Amino acid sequence: MSGDDDVPGAGLCVANIVITIPCFVAAGTEVATLSLVSTLRAVGHGVTVCCYGHYDPAMKERVGTCGGQWHSIDAEHEGRISRWQAIRGMWRLFREVRPDCVHVQFVSPATIALGARLMAGVPMGVLNVHTAGAAGYGLKNRLLFRLTAGLATQVVFVSENARRFWMGAQSRPNAHVIHNSVDTERFCDGANRLDRLAERARHGIPADAAVVGIVGRLVEMKGHRDLFAAVKSLQGSHPNVRVMVVGEGPDRARFEAFATELDLAGRVIWTGLVAPEDLTRVYPLFDVLAMPSRWEGFGLAAAEAMAAGVPVVGCRVSGLEEVVEDGVSGLLAPVGDVASLASALGRLLDDRALARQMGAAGQARVERLYGRPVIEAKWQAFYAGLGLG
Repeated sequence: MSGDDDVPGAGLCVANIVITIPCFVAAGTEVATLSLVSTLRAVGHGVTVCCYGHYDPAMKERVGTCGGQWHSIDAEHEGRISRWQAIRGMWRLFREVRPDCVHVQFVSPATIALGARLMAGVPMGVLNVHTAGAAGYGLKNRLLFRLTAGLATQVVFVSENARRFWMGAQSRPNAHVIHNSVDTERFCDGANRLDRLAERARHGIPADAAVVGIVGRLVEMKGHRDLFAAVKSLQGSHPNVRVMVVGEGPDRARFEAFATELDLAGRVIWTGLVAPEDLTRVYPLFDVLAMPSRWEGFGLAAAEAMAAGVPVVGCRVSGLEEVVEDGVSGLLAPVGDVASLASALGRLLDDRALARQMGAAGQARVERLYGRPVIEAKWQAFYAGLGLG
């Protein structure tokens, strides 16, 4: 069998489910995948995560921690295999494992996994859609979605706005919305237990600093440049403001150069990549989480920050409009509007009582709508409804 780890055979569990994903690094969809593995294992399903591109070995190990099995089509985990190599590798995996269902993450490369599942005779295919509202997503992308959705027996969106973006007013019995989940208890406990001043000092943050955090891959669509420009405009009124940048990505060097160009180099703390389980020690360091993304299917970082009691300033895009209740659990600005972003940040940095009020409201909202028990029950009911319960 191809791949670098053994995969369980059929007949050893309630149902065999293979989750396919084109890359597996420390990012939102991958964290949601780990949560799904735990959820399905909790009711006795056998779960294999099949990656057919680049992956982080540390994230691979977390699949095992969640009770799942791991299979890589690309043994070198560099993401250099061709589309046909991926299809052939998956076909072989499906023929050997004989899964009852293939659960596919991401839209664009999903035709690979869904095509392989049809070739291998796997009865069910679930397309899990994690993105929405992306700039430049025009007719070509919508046609690709229709093709991909047509190869699946069920389609699950991570937000209602994502469903609307891809389907418009259409209604299909096989289309569902199941949000990403947040372990609210873990994030809340992390905030309560952390020695905030000591942890800030460890990162070189002055005790009197106002900290604006941003969590996510260092790529243009996350809006780091807009945040830096907004903070630059706040320097006069908020001389103690700092920006804590959590994450890694291909655009880091460009962002560092931009921060230097704005004379912000001494005000920006770059943490590098932080493991998902260690984020409980990061969010409580923020006074505000900034999420000026160009698009978000859901907005997991916003939900995690809210679970830690941190108010959010984001942009009015797809998933964020659903997660953050504007004026209640955070503030939303128009996409790319640096002045509005700066105004929203300044408002929460100036009014700490309002920030605490929004933080508490966000915490309650996430627990009610996106808490792990709530979303686990929805996924388990979904799979039971497919006859795999």
